[in-house]
Amino acid sequence: MSDKIDFSRIIVDGELIAAINFSRMIPVGIQQLSKVDTRIRKHDSEQTQKRKITLQKELDWCNDNKDVIVNKANVLYDKYKSGEYFKRRKDCLNFIELESACNTYNESSIIKA
Repeated sequence: MSDKIDFSRIIVDGELIAAINFSRMIPVGIQQLSKVDTRIRKHDSEQTQKRKITLQKELDWCNDNKDVIVNKANVLYDKYKSGEYFKRRKDCLNFIELESACNTYNESSIIKA
């Protein structure tokens, strides 16, 4: 498994802990985002503690590599939107259709509020 136009590995301290599959990215409005609490609490199970530690490592990696992440996402999106051929194109979601659905959803959410 290697990094490609649509894929990045998240490696922390020499260990693969996650991956980002850019071909599966979906548009999300800021109003749909929610915070995830990664603070370890005394009543958290061992499994929950491990999950929170991993989530924090992933977040730290993403923050440290945000320029690379944004660039990869933009390059892939632009290539897809332009119709340009690239090897992994068939693996991509239909970004244009998803973006339209996201906009429609966001507009209907504003109307209901």
